[in-house]
Amino acid sequence: PAPGPPSASGILAADHWRILRRHSQANEQKDQMADTALGPALVFGVSGDQGREVTHGLVSAGYYPVHGATSSLDHVEDTSSLPDSVQLLEVDLGSRSSIAKALTDTKAVAIFLVTTTDLPPEDSAMCSLKEAEEFEYDTIKNFFDAVVEVYKSDGLTRHIIFSTLDDVERIMSELDPDQADSLDIEPLDDGSIV
Repeated sequence: PAPGPPSASGILAADHWRILRRHSQANEQKDQMADTALGPALVFGVSGDQGREVTHGLVSAGYYPVHGATSSLDHVEDTSSLPDSVQLLEVDLGSRSSIAKALTDTKAVAIFLVTTTDLPPEDSAMCSLKEAEEFEYDTIKNFFDAVVEVYKSDGLTRHIIFSTLDDVERIMSELDPDQADSLDIEPLDDGSIV
């Protein structure tokens, strides 16, 4: 006789087994990553183009765990563009204590920070270029003050990459060729510089 359709309990057991197997494989992969990892990393601005690419690079290079910091978890609309292993957290770059907490909690040894001088639309009287520059300066100062504060308490050496230009490649292409040649800046394919 031909076998009948599988019972509901058989289907549930098979699904449960597949879920447990996937969970077990994910845990084994995390254990292997942790054993060979270069250490934890923290990317500020994970929802932006640079932050997302740096996150992929850190994961590929072997950093684990990689934490992605954003001003609001609501800003990270599409997490599918981030590696599965990235752990997201909310950090207020305007708050030294929020930055210090992120540094302390993650114990990151590799850190990427990107800032921009965000301006309101031209027709808005919200702030001037000077005010936007001062806000960016205060953000940078808060960040490095927090790094020093945390270092004094934990003594952990951290390597920091700090970026302020969003698109060096575009900026370089807009310069006069003679002017661009006189600069010792070589943009990478993604627009960042070394």
